[in-house]
Amino acid sequence: MGSDSSLPDVTNGSEGGNDGGPDVSGFDVVQLTCDEAGTPVDASCLGVAVPAGWTPVAYRENAIPGCNNAPNFQVLNGINDASVGQCFCSDCKPVGGWTCTATLGNTTGCNSQQQTFTTSGCYTQGAFHYGGTLARSGDAGCAPGTQLDASISATPVTACVPTSCSADFCGLVAQGFQGCIENLAMPDAGCPTGFTNVRQVAPSATPSCTCPACGVNNTSAACTGNVTAMTGQNCTGNVVDQTHALNSCTNSAGYASVYYEAGALPTPTCAPVAPATGTASLDAPLTICCK
Repeated sequence: MGSDSSLPDVTNGSEGGNDGGPDVSGFDVVQLTCDEAGTPVDASCLGVAVPAGWTPVAYRENAIPGCNNAPNFQVLNGINDASVGQCFCSDCKPVGGWTCTATLGNTTGCNSQQQTFTTSGCYTQGAFHYGGTLARSGDAGCAPGTQLDASISATPVTACVPTSCSADFCGLVAQGFQGCIENLAMPDAGCPTGFTNVRQVAPSATPSCTCPACGVNNTSAACTGNVTAMTGQNCTGNVVDQTHALNSCTNSAGYASVYYEAGALPTPTCAPVAPATGTASLDAPLTICCK
C-alpha cells in the first residue's frame, strides 16, 4: 500500500462505483533484523515474548490514519471486514420475441375461405362479411445483466510496523493501539499461543457480483392490426366500410378484397426478479495476531 496516510481504495461505509482498486501484491513491509543483532524492539507491553519470525505491530481500526507521528514506524493503511454494499448490473436483455398472425375469412363468423398473414397484405375474397382474428406466438424471454461495478463497505485500519530497533512500540500501545504481531514469511499463518484476536487486513478488496435472473413483465402484450374492405380486387377501388380493428367480423355491403394492416409487433420488456448479490474478497491479505 505504500507509506502515505490516505485510506486506500475503500473507506468505512459504501462508496458507489468502487471496483476494489488495482491489482496488488500485498503490503510492502520493511523487514527488521533487530533480533539477529541482539537488540529486538521493546515489546514487553505484550506480556509475552514475541515468537521467532514474528514482528511487533501496533494496530487500530476506525481511527485517523497514521502512527500519531511516532518516528521509526512504517504506516500501512488498509482495510478488513470487506463486504459488497451494492452491485451494479447492466440491464436485462430480451431474448427471442413474438410473432403476430392474422387469420382472415368471410361469411358469417369470418371463418370461411381463410387466409393467414404475418405482415400487412391483401385478402382477395368477396362476400358480405370480412374480418378475422389475431394470435400471438413465439417464445420471448430475458437474459440477466452483467456486473458493471460495485460499492464496497469495509473497516479502515492502520498498522504501524517498526522500521528501527529503537521504535517505541509500547508507546503506541499506551496511546490506544492494540499490541499485535505479524509474520511476513507466513502471511496466512495461524496465530501463536497468547494471541487470540486474529485480523485479516489488506490494502484493498475485489468485489464479485451475481446479477439476478430477469423475467418478462409484459406477458399480456397483445398483437394489433386493422382490416379495410375495398370495392376492387387486389385492394383497389373505393373503401366499402370503415376500418375495423381485429379481432372483429363485420357484416358489410359487397366487397372484392380486404386490406390487412399489421400493427407493430409487441416487444418483450424485462426486469430483474430479485436484487443483485455480491461478496468482496481482500486482496493479498495479511494475518495480524493481537492480544
